[in-house]
Amino acid sequence: MKGHVQVVDCRDTSGNASAAWKFDGQVEKVIWNHFNPYTLFASSDDGRLRHLDLRKPGECLWEGVAHDGPIGGLTLSAITRGLLVTVGEDEMMNVWKVEDSNGGIEKVHSEKLTIGELHCAQFNPDVAAVLSVGGTNADLIRVIDLTKYEPVVKAFSE
Repeated sequence: MKGHVQVVDCRDTSGNASAAWKFDGQVEKVIWNHFNPYTLFASSDDGRLRHLDLRKPGECLWEGVAHDGPIGGLTLSAITRGLLVTVGEDEMMNVWKVEDSNGGIEKVHSEKLTIGELHCAQFNPDVAAVLSVGGTNADLIRVIDLTKYEPVVKAFSE
């Protein structure tokens, strides 16, 4: 099974993609990098996370294995530049720092949550480092304050 990410300029009446990427895994989620209008993030069912640039179709700025299995949630803080979180069916929450200079992504914290397989995550739009995560264990939701994790605070205070 193959996954595709395509960006279409809606002003172009041909409907042709202005940028496109093909991956081995099925694409689970795509989000824009609201700090950079040219880049986006894509996650897939093979546990891979990708950072893509519209100006470089077919290439990845960064690609790596983020989870053992599908990535169900992918969210970027609305306030803290480069603060990205992924959650997956492996019950792990991973916190990443996106580098502006080269598009690289570095894992700064990882934690197994006790709410089953994780299928969604979303940052609070008004609080920089607070997010909610949804799990399969009794349909639980956990609200997490990332400022309580020293590695996260250290990574984003530099």
